[in-house]
Amino acid sequence: MTEDTTSMFGSGVVVCLVKFHEHFGNREAELLQSAFQWKALDPIDREAILQDPQGNPGWDMLTAALSTGMHSVDELIEIWGMLWINGASDHLIDLDEEHAPDALITLRDELLEIRRYHTNPFTEEKWLLFFALVREAAEEIDRTLGSTPDWGDL
Repeated sequence: MTEDTTSMFGSGVVVCLVKFHEHFGNREAELLQSAFQWKALDPIDREAILQDPQGNPGWDMLTAALSTGMHSVDELIEIWGMLWINGASDHLIDLDEEHAPDALITLRDELLEIRRYHTNPFTEEKWLLFFALVREAAEEIDRTLGSTPDWGDL
């Protein structure tokens, strides 16, 4: 690539997939995981965590945000989800569609639609779908290369 055509966020197929996947471990992802866990807790456990976030950075930020009363957990999921989508989807903009697996194209299209039009609320179901599409894309790349994908036990 020449300097004029260098992608800011990565291009190709595997590079885009890897750079996108890295966002599953960033700060917004950690906050989202904490918020999803929070929603699954019973009120007694929530109260205990409000009193002592246990040094968990995700709990610390979530409880601090909830204690202001400005946002509900669902509103925080929407805010943090959109921050996550905006950062993560940048890495799929220059995806090589000709060589990309269908799952990765579907993922990119879904993310960019949400990003552009804010058409759907960000939910745990969407989060799990995005993760599943990444796994499916990786498996499809392996099969295309003649390898047998196996996620292993751990």
